[in-house]
Amino acid sequence: MQLIATFLLLCCPARSAPAVNTSSDADLRRLISSLTIEEKVGQLFMIGAQWRLPSAEKQISEYHFGNVYLGHDDVTTSFPGGVVLLTSHLQDLALKYNKGIPLLIATDQEGGAVDRLKAGFVEFPSQRALGIKGADRVRRAAAFTGQQMRAVGIHVNFAPVLDVDFNPAGPLSYRGRLYSRVPQKVAELAAGAVEGYRQEKVIACAKHFPSYGTVYEDAHQVLPRDASSKETLMKTSLLPFATLIRQGRLRMIMTSHIEVPALEPEAGLSASLSKNIVTKFLRGELGFDGVAVTDGLNMQALQKKGWDWNAIKAVEAGNDLLFSSGKEADNLKAYRALVEAFRSGRLPMERLDESVMRILKLKREFVSFSHPQAEYSKVADGVNTPAQRAFVEELKH
Repeated sequence: MQLIATFLLLCCPARSAPAVNTSSDADLRRLISSLTIEEKVGQLFMIGAQWRLPSAEKQISEYHFGNVYLGHDDVTTSFPGGVVLLTSHLQDLALKYNKGIPLLIATDQEGGAVDRLKAGFVEFPSQRALGIKGADRVRRAAAFTGQQMRAVGIHVNFAPVLDVDFNPAGPLSYRGRLYSRVPQKVAELAAGAVEGYRQEKVIACAKHFPSYGTVYEDAHQVLPRDASSKETLMKTSLLPFATLIRQGRLRMIMTSHIEVPALEPEAGLSASLSKNIVTKFLRGELGFDGVAVTDGLNMQALQKKGWDWNAIKAVEAGNDLLFSSGKEADNLKAYRALVEAFRSGRLPMERLDESVMRILKLKREFVSFSHPQAEYSKVADGVNTPAQRAFVEELKH
């Protein structure tokens, strides 16, 4: 069965979408007005599933989920050509079932321990190892990473990590995922990474706002807590985010599951679900006007209240995209809760349209509405190139 599916993907040309005019904001507003509530809510989801299984496809065809995350099970053992076949097939589904709106397709390709694209790809060192080499080499590594991602149809990298390395025993530090213990240095190096991704038309999603850098706990297991004062946070953990926002570099930020009493007084409320943090602070005080995406809603830090409550709180907080690599049943529970919340008026329709507009603007800039599929015949031009391999050798010296 899998061989037949692969044969069909290779032999049948990718379908192009019906003409969808997205050249102006007015065109996007008309497109939004043509969508049902279900289709609009679907655009708010970034879903990780076992996308190679046909049973996963109904999350696009029936629930209209408008964005996809490719994880270990999807791509880590796949060579570049296989990744292209997968992303192109998923785009075909989106064009058919989502009114001609393409997917944003994301993965984690930080370098070092956190890389999803491996077989047949050139991999680069961790952020810590690259940071020692300076901002220009960070930029070049990001550009080469972005070049490979675009070649296989991936538009979003959940990177760079902007958490400051204050705690050597923390869950991010020991794997080399953090650039530096100096906030200004993190900002400088992260700016280089974001610029490298931008050069290759890949969206850099800066994470994890406000920061896990000081904590010992892992949000995959529990809800961490940072008791620092706001004054301290602004000089330390928040400085890289504030700097890059002020410079106008960030188009997407991942909000994290961490309790920060200095910014949100409600005990036990995660930053990712806090309107005080996402809307009033991140957007209001810091001036971020891009797309906010939650860290995984399936992480244990959020499991006390339930998926329906979390989904509604995440949108109320000001997030645009809800990321989940959890079970289909849980994703559907969150989806149905939001559909009902908007239909009943518990959440205003203007709030839904606001997020869909941000998402569609990002898609208009980074994804072709008429032909979002990657070109299978051009994979070798962007993946595992001589220049990429030479740069890996350069980094060894």
